[in-house]
Parts: sequence; structure tokens; C-alpha cells
Amino acid sequence: IQFAQDNPGLRVMAEKFTQEPFSIGLPQGDSLLRDMVNFTLQDMKSDGSYDTLYKRWFPTDEPYAVEFSPGQWPYTFDKLPNTPVTVNASQIETILKRGRLVVGVHQNFPIFSEEGSNGQRKGFDLDVAHEFARRWLGNAEAVDFVADDPTTLIGQLANGQVDLVAAALVQQRDWAVQIDFSQTYFVDGQSLLVRDNTTALNFSDLQNKTVAAIQGANTINILQNEASRRGIALIIQPFPDYPSALAALKNN
Repeated sequence: IQFAQDNPGLRVMAEKFTQEPFSIGLPQGDSLLRDMVNFTLQDMKSDGSYDTLYKRWFPTDEPYAVEFSPGQWPYTFDKLPNTPVTVNASQIETILKRGRLVVGVHQNFPIFSEEGSNGQRKGFDLDVAHEFARRWLGNAEAVDFVADDPTTLIGQLANGQVDLVAAALVQQRDWAVQIDFSQTYFVDGQSLLVRDNTTALNFSDLQNKTVAAIQGANTINILQNEASRRGIALIIQPFPDYPSALAALKNN
């Protein structure tokens, strides 16, 4: 919708053909950090700050209903139990020693993460990360961002180069081999962006059409599976980023 609003001559195909849960990527096996992320998201929902952030970036949508677990979670970083039950040291120890969060975010995914006109990065995922830093470390600005594509960020998380990945990550099975996921904090539904003069009204009208997708994105698998399910031949053309894919669409 944002792409269509910013680019006259384009529109969003009404039919949504997926429903995808977004989660925050976490170091594999770090149950304490996973609990911190999950229960912080729940606390944000409970006190209204999640809905405030959501409405800032998605003003026409109803905020996602973050799921709650029963019971209390009274811990902040300065009130953690003395002997947390973890097999290995938690990444929390590294974060505390450093005094800052290091969060991987999407290089260029408007609304969630993009570079503003002033050169500063902005987006929903960045606001969530700032809120984590505020609640955990007492300073919303105690967070450093590493911007890259999700596939690269997954590797950096697995190697300990970032603490978390907040990059509109879809809970993919192949990524689950390398990392853990938080609970869902956003649900997306994919549609196709088309030119106003196109005759295609729904996905099934794309027989022998070329569709742009971003390299390494789960969208490629989704498109292939959907085309196979509907029995149509679809030509998928990968592009390195959204601007290049958008330019290709606008230039026919």
C-alpha cells in the first residue's frame, strides 16, 4: 500500500495470497533471552505502548493482538534471578557487559526499516528495539543497528555478531535450524503490486507473467508454491532490493 501511495500509476492487487507471522530472531537455545523478548512484547501490549507504536506506522490497521502467557514475569535486566536456568551463558551477560543492544534490521523494507531523508534509519522494527533498550537498559538510545538483508543477518545472529534480529522475519523452517524465534509480534499478508493498466485482477491471471521478487526472500518460495497450487506458469525474476524491483515494474 505504501509503495502504491508513493508511486502514481501502481496499485495493489486486492487478493492476498499469504498470511505470514513475523518474529524476532534470537540466539538458538537462549531461553532466558527469548523469555525476556516475549514477555517484554506482552508487557508493551498490556501497557499500551505496543499499540501506540503500531498505530504510528500502520494508522489504518487494527493493532496485532499479541498473545499473553498467564502468570507474572517481574524481571528486568537488573532484577534477573541469580541462577537462571540455562545450559550455556545467556547473551544477556554480553549485553549487560557492553551496556548496549546490537540489533540486526532490514536494509530496505519500508515501514519496518528504511533510511530517512535525514540519513537516520527509521521504522516499526527500530521503534520496538528502542523500547527493548529503554525497558532493559534504562536508555532507549542504548541500541546499535546493523542493517543488512535477512539471510545475512541470520548468519550474523548465529555467529554472535548481533544480539537480536528485528527484520520482519517470517518464521521459516530452514532458518529455525540456525536460530530461535520469539512469539509473533506482527502478521503480514502478501499481495502483488501491479501497474494500473494491467488486466490481471488476481493471482490466477498471471499465467506466463514475470513477477519481481527480492533475492533470498521467502516470497520466492511462496510464489512458486502458489503458482504450482493453481496450475499456472509464473516467471520469477529476482532483484537485489526493493528499489530495483520497483523500477523494473514501473519501466514495464
